[in-house]
Amino acid sequence: MKKKTTKKPNHAILSPEWSDMLDDINQIDPLLVAARAALIPFDDVIVSIWWGPQPQAKDYDPNEEPHFGIVVRDPNYQNNTYRFEFNRRGIEMSYWQLTAPSQEEMVDPPVEITLPQLFEFLRQLPRGAYSFIK
Repeated sequence: MKKKTTKKPNHAILSPEWSDMLDDINQIDPLLVAARAALIPFDDVIVSIWWGPQPQAKDYDPNEEPHFGIVVRDPNYQNNTYRFEFNRRGIEMSYWQLTAPSQEEMVDPPVEITLPQLFEFLRQLPRGAYSFIK
């Protein structure tokens, strides 16, 4: 019987930072890699990214559902952000407000959003001039 090998995804065309991030996400859940890779064109409006579970963390929970998330600023209120958390079940959007330095509060409860709806939202966000120079 032929031994089955696990092939590591080829992210050679990406920067080392991107390749490492996608490899980390691949380790927590390979099904989430395609969703994160689909967001690469929107990195100019994404201000923060996280993923988990992360076994090296002090508060590591082995039962935590694999996920990753992104944060984008509200163009109308710079102290507010939208957070999008991805998992196998879908995407959840929440809205947050900076209430004090380094302190945020959820303004609107989480709601489900589809990937096409998220793309539509991200496409209409304003971008700086350097976003158009490649």
